[in-house]
Amino acid sequence: MRAITGSDELRNSYPKINDNFTEADARLSSLEQATQPAAILAALKTVDGSGSGLDADLLDGIPASSFVQTTDSRLSDQRTPLDGSVTDAKVAANAGIQKSKLAPLNITNADVASGAAIAKSKLAPLAITDADVASGAAIAESKLALASDAAPNVPSRRTLGTGAQQAAAGNDPRITGAVPSSTKGQPGGVCELDGSGLIPTARYGAIPAVGTFMLSSNLGQSIPNATWTKLSFNTLEYSTNGWAVAGTGASQSGFTPQRAGYYNFSAMCEFAGTAVGAGSRVLISLYKNGQEYKRMGQSNAGGGSNAAGWGSVTAYANGTTDYFEVFVYQNSGAAAALTASTAANYFCGNYVGSSS
Repeated sequence: MRAITGSDELRNSYPKINDNFTEADARLSSLEQATQPAAILAALKTVDGSGSGLDADLLDGIPASSFVQTTDSRLSDQRTPLDGSVTDAKVAANAGIQKSKLAPLNITNADVASGAAIAKSKLAPLAITDADVASGAAIAESKLALASDAAPNVPSRRTLGTGAQQAAAGNDPRITGAVPSSTKGQPGGVCELDGSGLIPTARYGAIPAVGTFMLSSNLGQSIPNATWTKLSFNTLEYSTNGWAVAGTGASQSGFTPQRAGYYNFSAMCEFAGTAVGAGSRVLISLYKNGQEYKRMGQSNAGGGSNAAGWGSVTAYANGTTDYFEVFVYQNSGAAAALTASTAANYFCGNYVGSSS
């Protein structure tokens, strides 16, 4: 900048300075007008819109905190209502709603389709009344309350499928003796009960015989050498039907069953001391009708004491004439005596079944 040195020169520069002030004043006035709120709003509108980057604090005078963003979970279709505001109108048809989401007992008859199959466990106990049951419906007796039937002298609710006036009581005189007496106690017939509701003992009929017996001996019987000898049993310990006979006679010490069928027999005999020595044999056999039927057992004496023979076998009896005995054989070279013990010398048997 150069210095103004002369008065004339200074005077000549006044107009220019004045013009500059005038221009500056105009520009300040224009700038003041441009910064007025109305002017700023008008200017913003020319560039406002999507992508402008402007961030407003208010929308229609309402702050942003009062608005819900589109990503808010409360706007989701999956939101679970918590205020109980969901009504029938808001539930889609055939929507699968869990029972736990429903208010208890808010389902009524009107809500259930005709013919719907509802499990009994889904119903309130005893909530079904006569009015709920269709006329002629088949209801199982177990589903009915029939407590009065247990009370004495109280008419039953059951009508046997007819009117009560058509059902005869159990003590009706018209049905007394309705069962022919000829069929009572007969095969395929009937049996009346006694005053205690039991079958009279007279109607039991004959109980099939079982044919169990036990014969034993303490005779110390002598058995010849190398000779089949019938064992004698002098003690009848038991015989349920009297078919076994003890004794030393020819027709004794045997069993004659009177029921046809199969019987299981067992027998044993024991020699005293060393009467039957080493190298000797003891055989025991079941005889039927005087003839050997089956060998029951064999033992070879080992040189010790009390050689014995024992065994068992099953045989069929005709139930009338068949009889059974026990025979023993020893080959010690001399007669040998049995021990005098019922525990070691016995013959027993029992019925096991028929042939059919």
